[in-house]
Amino acid sequence: MKRVLWILLGIILTGLLIYKTPSWFTQFNTPHSPPQSAAQPHEAQVDAFLDETLPQVGAKTLLTRDERNGIVRSTWQLSYGISAENLTLELQKLAAEIGIDVHPLSLEGPDRVLQVFGRRDLAHEILLISAPPKLGSPDFNPNPKQRPMVALVLTGLGTRNADYIVELPVPITFAVRPYEPFSLLIAEESVHHWHEVVVDMSEYSQSSGSPIDAFNALPFASGIHIDEAIDADFPDIPLGVLLFPSHIRLPETSGSLHPLLVQNAGRLGLETAQTRALYSAQTSGVGVLSVPHNHPQIDQVIQWALNAKDEGYRLVLVSEAARERQFRGPASETEDG
Repeated sequence: MKRVLWILLGIILTGLLIYKTPSWFTQFNTPHSPPQSAAQPHEAQVDAFLDETLPQVGAKTLLTRDERNGIVRSTWQLSYGISAENLTLELQKLAAEIGIDVHPLSLEGPDRVLQVFGRRDLAHEILLISAPPKLGSPDFNPNPKQRPMVALVLTGLGTRNADYIVELPVPITFAVRPYEPFSLLIAEESVHHWHEVVVDMSEYSQSSGSPIDAFNALPFASGIHIDEAIDADFPDIPLGVLLFPSHIRLPETSGSLHPLLVQNAGRLGLETAQTRALYSAQTSGVGVLSVPHNHPQIDQVIQWALNAKDEGYRLVLVSEAARERQFRGPASETEDG
């Protein structure tokens, strides 16, 4: 009898072990996601918080907004009298109360970039720019050499033919993407029409090759145009130019390239970018405006370029803008000097 009981007990224990083993195995081998709490809001909650809070703390106008690689990028223009530093501190305080992390990036100049994290991942990148400067018309100077200089850069070229732009009778710099079907054709035709070509690396990724490879793939290029920070070596271009926007730090690997700050209409909006470029031209002698070649208002931009001299500006290429003093030449002597 005892022998039978021991056999039954063994059968029961064996069945229990078979029943429980799969669940135990799954429990120990399935990766666990960290529990979501109020300290880690969902990206949609971060989005709603920013849309509601930024205008309250002094961000007056949403200029642009897009999404790239899962990160929302937006540009906000501050109200007059509001500093980016004070707004950042107030936004950080309100965000911390609901578990949102806001980290400012260190930049030179008045603009400020904020990185906003949701669920520990970067969800938003906010560019805060100061209120637009008060722009007047420059005093008309009959000597073209002494007029404020503006360089116009049309970006993103290469995917299709661009004869209608290349044949324009004013000096324009074309930022051409390497490796595209029409890249070589546009580069060659541009220099034949006395324009300038730079390599467009505004959508750079590790898979697209290095800046050196991109430069070698595009004949006649005299510089590099970037829209994001690039951690890679740049080519050594004699008298070359590096065009970079205000929302990134100048790459330390830029080498001998001459840095030139660009007001980017794709990120700032056309009106703000153009105002800032013209203001820079009036106050420092040189301004650079970059506009996507397929911008909805590209016809307006081209018309302005054709009439820039009538408004008192001198349209130049970026290599000329980078060497303003040499390009203007010696100052003219007055008759009584």
